[in-house]
Amino acid sequence: MLLALPEAERLRPDRQVLFAERDTQLVLYRGFPGGMHYGKRAEATLDRLLRQDPSLARGHLLKGIALYYKPWFVGGSVKKALKEFELANRLSPSDPRILSWIGVARHRLGVAGARAAMRQLRALCPASPFYRVRAETFDPRAPHP
Repeated sequence: MLLALPEAERLRPDRQVLFAERDTQLVLYRGFPGGMHYGKRAEATLDRLLRQDPSLARGHLLKGIALYYKPWFVGGSVKKALKEFELANRLSPSDPRILSWIGVARHRLGVAGARAAMRQLRALCPASPFYRVRAETFDPRAPHP
């Protein structure tokens, strides 16, 4: 679908972030080491996009997710991920995806504020079963209804 857009539209940073999101999801589905190719491609895309437009909150969110799941021995870090999530939150403070990842990362690091982020998330999306489970378990891979 993105490839059907005119080239000028396809090359816009806010459109390119969709390619990075696709590749980030493929990393999660393929796991390690099968998803490494997609991770490298997503990382290169995100780095380029964030150099072009550092105000892309979604780009910082995706970079944080990649850092969260990337093994430590190839540069992954929950602490680095949390910095990206918090930057994304400053750029887009009412995004439930960002708030949920802040809560997950803070909880995993044992840093204060995990429950506060999840309370804010639940206030934004009170009817969401997905965010209810995320707020209760702090587990990004927890099954949800």
